[in-house]
Amino acid sequence: MKPHLSILLVLALYPGIHISSQNIDSLLSEYDRTSSYSEKASISIEIGTHYLTRDLQATKKYIRKAMENSEEIDTLRILALDLQGKYYFYLNNLDSALLSFSQAEEIAKALQDKKRVASIGISTGSVLLRMDRFEESIKSFIASAEYFETLNDQVNAAKCYSNISSAQARLGNFSEAIKYSEDALAIFQPNQLHQFTLLTLPNLASNYAQLGDTTQALKLFHEAEELAMRQDDERSLSRIYNNLGDLHLAQRLFTTARNYFEKSIFLKNKLRQQKGLTQNYHNLAYTYAQDGDHQKALELYHNALSTATESEKATVYKNMKDSYLALDSLKKAIYYSEQARFIEDSLLAKTNMQTIAEINAKYETAKKENEILRLESEKQRLQIRQTRNKYLYFGIIVLLVVGMLIAYLMVKNSRRKNIIAHQNHHLEKQKMLEELRSKELEAIDLVVQGQDQERSRIASDLHDSLGSKMAALKLYLESIPEDTHNGQLYKARELANLTYKEIRTISHSLASGVLLEKGLVPALNSMASFINSANEINMDVIEVELKNSLNNTMEIQLLRIIQELVTNVIKHAKARNIVVQLTQHAATLNVMIEDDGIGFDVLKTELGMGFYNIEHRIEQIKGTFDIDSSPGHGTTVLINIPL
Repeated sequence: MKPHLSILLVLALYPGIHISSQNIDSLLSEYDRTSSYSEKASISIEIGTHYLTRDLQATKKYIRKAMENSEEIDTLRILALDLQGKYYFYLNNLDSALLSFSQAEEIAKALQDKKRVASIGISTGSVLLRMDRFEESIKSFIASAEYFETLNDQVNAAKCYSNISSAQARLGNFSEAIKYSEDALAIFQPNQLHQFTLLTLPNLASNYAQLGDTTQALKLFHEAEELAMRQDDERSLSRIYNNLGDLHLAQRLFTTARNYFEKSIFLKNKLRQQKGLTQNYHNLAYTYAQDGDHQKALELYHNALSTATESEKATVYKNMKDSYLALDSLKKAIYYSEQARFIEDSLLAKTNMQTIAEINAKYETAKKENEILRLESEKQRLQIRQTRNKYLYFGIIVLLVVGMLIAYLMVKNSRRKNIIAHQNHHLEKQKMLEELRSKELEAIDLVVQGQDQERSRIASDLHDSLGSKMAALKLYLESIPEDTHNGQLYKARELANLTYKEIRTISHSLASGVLLEKGLVPALNSMASFINSANEINMDVIEVELKNSLNNTMEIQLLRIIQELVTNVIKHAKARNIVVQLTQHAATLNVMIEDDGIGFDVLKTELGMGFYNIEHRIEQIKGTFDIDSSPGHGTTVLINIPL
């Protein structure tokens, strides 16, 4: 096995802005207040950009609003398409990202906005680079770099240099890659652009390693490691440790390589970063196999398979075959050898189909080009005939021009009327949606009020009716003279006491009396004890630096919210563990409810009525919440409440 060093991309797709929650609320109020399409589009783009690396579902929502309100405004249309391209890029939907950037670039070219064309060119080049279309990406980056150089915009030019270096390295042109990386670093480092420096330095080190200069490669990797540690950038550290492991593995220094791979795996698991994790486990397993510990190697190979692509699985299966052979397990060795061969045959078939498709595409392209040439030739012949008869048709042409002008004015007037009608329709649509939203909130409010009223009613019935009867029974039993005591009477009194206490406890719980007496955290601990007693699922409550006491209304609402979320986990998540953590940061209470269940796709899953109740309760206490989940990786709900 020959390990290879990762080449990272310096992309022009960072969100670029951060807006506080207060400013978000201000922007949303401004959006509702204004009737201007341009203002609505601008606000939607600003909010969507803020959410780009935080909440893709929210980004999608505001992209749709931006697109709806920027249909007739080209400058805003460019920004909306650019944001849509970045959204698709983060989803790894590269074809859609490329189409969005291309549409934005066409509008910018029509407006002769050269700076915008150059900026979009960096994003386009980044997508082409991710698609392994290296020559095209280099062409796009060079065009953008040349423009930024004329403006003396060194930072954007340096982004282009760094990406050109990545493309050249993927093409095997390591000397060229080194030149462009050094040009980029000469700008990033003096300007203290640490984010870009931490991407470019490891690339430069990898290129030196590919040329055999391991001394310079190690020096640059350790320089990048020190910078990442100073910046507390664990994501960059995970990549740097991976490359250091690859470098030492190539030198057969298995113990040192193993140490770096373990550090990289630890950080990636901590950050929940799946990319590159398969290669880390695979290389770590390989170090154990080379040291003769094949049992440990096989355990790690199985870890690698859990996140491996088809092509990665083939490599892992081959190495598993070698380890099983070393352990004299011939049957399993044959099985994994056959699995590797099956995947390789499947991948070869796909490659052949892609090659055939590319040949067909080239044939169709050539066919269309020939048709275009034929049409152009025919057009030239028609132009010659028109020239010969120009005097004959001069009067007709003048009449046609006048007629076309009149038609144009009529169409323009009609279009203006259509735009006005569309705007009026859009305003009516917005009013209708606002009314529906208001009705929906009223319905949810009634449901929540109904739930609380029903709890109060049941608590009152327990306390006033059944509670009073039990109290009378208790007094009656206690009034029996002591000399008539016997074992059964003693037990009857004990049972009456216990029943009376239990009725009071249930009544207080339903009426939120526990909160009034002891507070939110004891109530949660009591809930956890009850759930844990079933031995089906484990619930932990963690309180970290909870300094301020909460008012009774907020405690009741929070308890109801957490009860609803925990109930959802028990019903649907198939989880083994639930963690509820409360933390106070300044004037904000953070509540995290996390489980290790099956998770779900947040972008595709329809949320039920329970989540709307939760959302409404959180709005009542002026809070916000986010859901982070994906299939097979559990669910985390984060709630932020201002104190």
